Amino acid sequence: KIGVMFGCLQGETKVLTEKGGISIAEIVKKKIKINVWSYNEKSNKFELQPIIDYHINGKINKQQDFIHIKGNGICTKNGIIGFTVTPNHQVLTKQGWKNAKDLRKDDLLVTKYFNKINGTAEEFLWGTLIADSHITKRTNNSAIMFQDKSNEDYVAWKIAKLEKMLKFKKINLYQYKSEYSLDLTLIKEKIKNRHPIEFLKNHFSKLGFAVWIMDDGTLDTKKSHLRYSISIKRLANNKFALLRISCLLNKLGYPNRVRFSNGSIIFNKKISLKIAKDICKFIPFCMQYKLPKGFKNKYVDFELNNEIRIKKYFSKITSITIAHKRLMRNKTKYDLTVKNNNYLVGNSSNGVVIHNSPLVTPGGKALKFYASVRIDLRRVTSLKQGDTIIGTRVRAYVVKNKVAPPFRTA
Repeated sequence: KIGVMFGCLQGETKVLTEKGGISIAEIVKKKIKINVWSYNEKSNKFELQPIIDYHINGKINKQQDFIHIKGNGICTKNGIIGFTVTPNHQVLTKQGWKNAKDLRKDDLLVTKYFNKINGTAEEFLWGTLIADSHITKRTNNSAIMFQDKSNEDYVAWKIAKLEKMLKFKKINLYQYKSEYSLDLTLIKEKIKNRHPIEFLKNHFSKLGFAVWIMDDGTLDTKKSHLRYSISIKRLANNKFALLRISCLLNKLGYPNRVRFSNGSIIFNKKISLKIAKDICKFIPFCMQYKLPKGFKNKYVDFELNNEIRIKKYFSKITSITIAHKRLMRNKTKYDLTVKNNNYLVGNSSNGVVIHNSPLVTPGGKALKFYASVRIDLRRVTSLKQGDTIIGTRVRAYVVKNKVAPPFRTA
């Protein structure tokens, strides 16, 4: 049977399986039966699919026959995804399928990431990310920093709530840092410089509002006052931003006034009592001083909910080079046939989508061939609508149909 292999991989390239990254050479040589990550273009979902065939396709002749591609690593420890393929192997980009030789630096390759921060976990984070916390970015991923010298119990409470989604480590006496996550980067891009406008406009929740009040809010009870204020010192004298925040809070049912000189939003007694009623069940015991009498000790412990969702993202190509000498120690070309016609390659934790061989012979031994077809088209009659000619009916004859190895007669 005639077959053709449209590209192969170098043996050290890791295939992303249900158990992590495994080199394609090991999978093919041992014929490991395992599910690998695949991308379903119709449903736009990443799925685990079985390997249905294994292929060893000879060896390359020269160093240029392997291309090494590196991209930004999404949810990887070193921030890199790398793989080595033949120039004619197809890779899925944001614009569609491209041969590896046609890829360019900064092209976007299709990859996946695990979205863990959603549901009430996202609501909680929005409240804290616009306030006292700090996000630090490294490549595509970001980490969140917590610190509070005056109330360590409050920091511990925050970490306890988030530890199901994010791992934290203590970096000094008062500071804690989370693991790096793409989820945090995506939120950081929306928040920009800890700006509350995006939160109030598109992500407002009473839980997030409660965290914001605990972080940046003050309850004034002096001189028979009872009023909340929120301090946003970084926006002091920024009239446009402060008026926008004031307007959004008003629309949410919290009328207020603005003190531009120090970036404060101030609520009267009636609205302050409304705020206390809305947030009291979220305020832990270590932060009860942020509540007026009558609303203390209303805390109801809760667990943040979220779902782990696999989402599509894009890895930007950072370099394209011919294979270095170390990779040339193994010149053998490998490929897989995976149900659903594609799979992911990269490193142990993530990868990008590449194509199967579209057509192979049983056993995987591909033949080089070309096909030549000549079609004779003949006009039969004109198609009319009334007296107007709107087209032509033609008849097609296949007058030559040749399939042969290159440079040989069929």
